[in-house]
Amino acid sequence: MESTEVREKRVPHVTIILPPSSTEDDAVEAATDLISDGLNVKRFDILHVEMVEEGEFKTAAGVLPGKRYIVAYLEKLGEVIYLHPDYEKHVGRE
Repeated sequence: MESTEVREKRVPHVTIILPPSSTEDDAVEAATDLISDGLNVKRFDILHVEMVEEGEFKTAAGVLPGKRYIVAYLEKLGEVIYLHPDYEKHVGRE
C-alpha cells in the first residue's frame, strides 16, 4: 500500500473583532482596510473568511461583545505578462 504524505500549507491571515451584528461582508471590508493600510500590502486576494467565535472580547476599549473573524489572504507578487488561453481549464475553473 502506497502512503500519501499530506503537507499543511499556511497562508497569512488577520483576526478581526467586530460588533455582534456584523456579517462576513463586514469582516472582508475591515480586513481589506487592515491588510492594505495596516500591513501595507497593496495587491492581494481574500481567500477565506470565517467567524470563529462569538462572545465578549477584551479589547483596547475594554471588554466588548462581538464576533471574531479570521480572514486569510494571499499577496499577489509580480505581474502576469502572458496568460495561456486554456489557463482556466488547467487550474480546474472550467
